[in-house]
Amino acid sequence: MITKFTTGSKTLNMAQVNYLEKETSFSKKRISELKAKEKEEKLDPLNITKKLSEEEIQQLNEIKKLPGKSVKDSDDKFEKAIHSTIKVRGYFRTNLYQKGYGSIENKLDKKRLILKEWRTIINKSAIKKSSKYVGVRPIILSPNPKKMSLLSREIQTNFLNELVEKSMRNFQRKFLEKGDQVGYMYSIHDDKKHLHAHIYLIPFSKKGQYISMNAPKYFRGKDIKDSPVKFKGTPTKNSKAIWMKEHNSNLFKSLVRDYSKSNASIFKGFFLDDSLTFGKRKKDLDLER
Repeated sequence: MITKFTTGSKTLNMAQVNYLEKETSFSKKRISELKAKEKEEKLDPLNITKKLSEEEIQQLNEIKKLPGKSVKDSDDKFEKAIHSTIKVRGYFRTNLYQKGYGSIENKLDKKRLILKEWRTIINKSAIKKSSKYVGVRPIILSPNPKKMSLLSREIQTNFLNELVEKSMRNFQRKFLEKGDQVGYMYSIHDDKKHLHAHIYLIPFSKKGQYISMNAPKYFRGKDIKDSPVKFKGTPTKNSKAIWMKEHNSNLFKSLVRDYSKSNASIFKGFFLDDSLTFGKRKKDLDLER
C-alpha cells in the first residue's frame, strides 16, 4: 500500500482540477459488466443488491454518449474515453453546496466554482500565515496492483473510495480538535492500468488551523533503521505524513479483512501474503475500529 506526498502549490489552478477529471478508458469486458448490471436492475428494480451506484450510472451515461476506438495491442480492449468523477468532501463540500454546486449541470461551471471556493478559503486563511504555506496538498493512495487485479473493477472502486474517505476521516480525528473538519476532493484514476486515488487536501481546517504534513523528502530514499516507513533525511517526530503512511497501510489490511467476511472466495488471492492471512488480526491504526 503506497501513500505518496508530492510537492504542493501556492494555489489551486484549473489544470489541477482538470487532472482530477482525467480521461480514462474501460475494457470491453468492463463495458459488458456495466450493461449487464443495468439490465439486471431493470428486471428486478426492487432488489437493492442489483442497484447501480451513482458512479456506475455516470459511467454508463458517458459510455453511451461517446464512440469507441480499438486498441492495437490488445484484442480484449475496446476503449471508450470517459472522465473520472471528482468527489468533494468535508467542509469543502458543505461550502460548495451552500453556493449551489448540487444544482449546477454544466461540468465546466462546476469546476469554476470549485476553483473559486478553494481560492477563497486559501486567501482568507493565509492572511496571517508564513510565506512558506502551500495552498494545495496532493496525496496519492495506491494499493498493491497485483492484489487489486484479482478483484472486479466495481469492488476495486468501492474499496478505494472507502479507503480514501476512512483515511481522511481518521486523519481528521487524530489531528484536529473536536468539531473541526478537513476539506478535500479526490478522484479515482486507472491510467496506470490499476486503480489509484488522487487527493487534494485544503491545508487549512474549517476553523483555520494550518495542516502541515512534514513529509521528509516525500519518502524517497533508503529505510531508516527500525522505522515502519521509508524516507530520506531526518525523521520528524510530529510528521502527519509518517502517521498517514503507516495508518493507510494498516487501514488497507483492516478493510481487506472486512471485505473478506462477505466475499471470502473473491478475496482469496489477497491472503497469499502472510501479513494478510485470513482471520489473523494485527494491531492497526484504524480509529473507527
